Amino acid sequence: EDYVIHVIITQYSLKAGMKIFEERGEKATMKKLKQLHDMQTFQPVDGNELSRQQRKDALASLMFLKEKRNGEVKGRACVDGRPQRETIRKEEAASPTAATESVTLSSVIDAHER
Repeated sequence: EDYVIHVIITQYSLKAGMKIFEERGEKATMKKLKQLHDMQTFQPVDGNELSRQQRKDALASLMFLKEKRNGEVKGRACVDGRPQRETIRKEEAASPTAATESVTLSSVIDAHER
C-alpha cells in the first residue's frame, strides 16, 4: 500500500503567535531579538533626522513564530522587501546560481590538471 505523508508548514505572525504560544512565544521572540542585536543586524537611526523620502523608503522588519516538530517555538525575522521591487531591477536583485553540471565539470577539470 502507498501512503502519502503531508507536512504542514505553519508559521504565525508575531501577534497571532503570541496568542497561541504565550510564554513560549515571548521566549522565542526575545531570543531572536537578542540574536539580531548581538549580531548588530540593525543600526538605530533617529527618525527625525531622516528626510521624508528616506522615511518612505525605509523597510519594515517582519517577525514570525513557528512551532518545530520537537515542540520548540522558534522566532523568525525577515525584512519586508516588497517596496523595493519598484526601485531595484531584477538583474540587480537576483543572486546567481551555478548549475550542478558546471560545478562538476569545473571540479573534474581542476582535478585532472593537478
